[in-house]
Amino acid sequence: MQTDKGYEKMKIMILDNDLDRMNRCEDNIRQALKSLQLKAEITKVCEPPYLARMDVLGRLPALDVDGDIWSRPSRNAFNVPELLTLLRRVGRGDTG
Repeated sequence: MQTDKGYEKMKIMILDNDLDRMNRCEDNIRQALKSLQLKAEITKVCEPPYLARMDVLGRLPALDVDGDIWSRPSRNAFNVPELLTLLRRVGRGDTG
């Protein structure tokens, strides 16, 4: 599947063991995507064995964006400005 900018549809996986924080992350991701006029397939994973295999248990929440794992120093949900920066950094939020 292609987006308007010619990229394959982005895949974002929210990795966390806190449902409320996961939902806040998802809401913020959707806001950031809308702001950048991007679309993505968003999934949420909270299964401890999978989180352990991904080696993210000590740095939750984490995001898997097209196969690259991103985390942050605090245990708070990713906020919209951080996500805008992240999406631009991975090269999907080019506006020019």
